[in-house]
Amino acid sequence: KFTSQQAFFAGAKFQRLVSLIELGRLAEAEELFKAAEAEAESGGIGLNPASEYYLAMGYRKAAEKAEEAGDVDQARAYRKTFAGYLYDYSEGRAFDSYPNLRLVADAYYDNEAWEDAEAIYLQLIKLFSSDPIRVEDINQTVKRRLASTLLNLKKYQEAADIYDDLLKLFPENPVVIRNAALCFGGWVDIEDGRPVEVPGSGAYGKAVGLWDLYFERAVRQDDKREKNPKFWEAKFFTIYVRYRARPEDPSWFIQAQKLFKN
Repeated sequence: KFTSQQAFFAGAKFQRLVSLIELGRLAEAEELFKAAEAEAESGGIGLNPASEYYLAMGYRKAAEKAEEAGDVDQARAYRKTFAGYLYDYSEGRAFDSYPNLRLVADAYYDNEAWEDAEAIYLQLIKLFSSDPIRVEDINQTVKRRLASTLLNLKKYQEAADIYDDLLKLFPENPVVIRNAALCFGGWVDIEDGRPVEVPGSGAYGKAVGLWDLYFERAVRQDDKREKNPKFWEAKFFTIYVRYRARPEDPSWFIQAQKLFKN
């Protein structure tokens, strides 16, 4: 139990913390927060649990400002701190807020912190996939970002399993079709000026059909298609995945040769 005077001073510290955050004086706010944490560990009253949330939002705002100013490294550092504080706050509330946890996952995704992003997206699916209010966003955004995250982690088969589900949910969506085709059939990266083949999950036969479908749905109807990078990407991959699928069916290689000559 704490006295009314202790409670008053704790409230005053919290209001000062909020004021410092509003003024953009995050280092001072964080110093105040850590001192209050140490005091609480020693048996003191500590700060309002919402302090972590306010700090998180302060760092989020700072990240947005740094990004607008073109300071990419500083924006990434602020986003990392933002995600850490908001995750701790969410954990203290038994992860009762889908939007907060989603913000954490997206911050890691934007920072290309793929392992952290994977963990939080999986946590979102586990906690909220049975929530009828959240299931649409999970299917439309969270699973797609998770699949992209898994590709960056070179977990091609795990990503392919998610894309199989997404294709059932969104069979007409050109972005899903394209990304699934890349996952199944692989792609080419440039490293040190040289092309490097990325294998994907190895379902090259599936990739052939998906690239053909993507070409039909996304670029064939474009009147200025030959000036559209999507046109040339689709053309390249309709040839490339046929070449890679040749062990499954030699006729794919013949088709690849004909398309290439055309």
